[in-house]
Amino acid sequence: MRRDFDCGVPEISDYLRDRGNNAAWRNAAKPWVAVDADVGVIGYYVLVASRIERKKAPADLAAIEPLHAIPSTYLAAFAIDRRFQGRGYGSDLLLHAFITAANAARYVNSYAMDLHAFDDRARAFHVRHGFRPLGDPRRPNDLYILLQDIRRTLEGYGDLV
Repeated sequence: MRRDFDCGVPEISDYLRDRGNNAAWRNAAKPWVAVDADVGVIGYYVLVASRIERKKAPADLAAIEPLHAIPSTYLAAFAIDRRFQGRGYGSDLLLHAFITAANAARYVNSYAMDLHAFDDRARAFHVRHGFRPLGDPRRPNDLYILLQDIRRTLEGYGDLV
């Protein structure tokens, strides 16, 4: 199932095919995988505890933690197989990542979810879902969303968190 996965970005497809199990086994990452029993892997994501350097953070984020780095949840990988792109699966999987991050933040401090979008299409997808640029003009694909905004999004879905 995994070996057929192709999201269109070789590094991200290869991670699931070649390194995902090894990373999970070493407890280095926990891939969340959406699978259809008939067609295989639809998509996956990986969240890791991280931090955003205060001096690189936009004002709304820097204000949260005036002296230190801001604890965050890094969306290290996010991909939908090409066969399922453009059909709503990405939004559903991102919603699951939001739920997972919000629940984890109850136990491990996190003020934001951040990511690096691999291309303009991924950047546009995440911006449509509330992510904003971290602010470095040399790295326009580094994005974030505040956890309070994620929680606000999840309020419309009932008691998920």
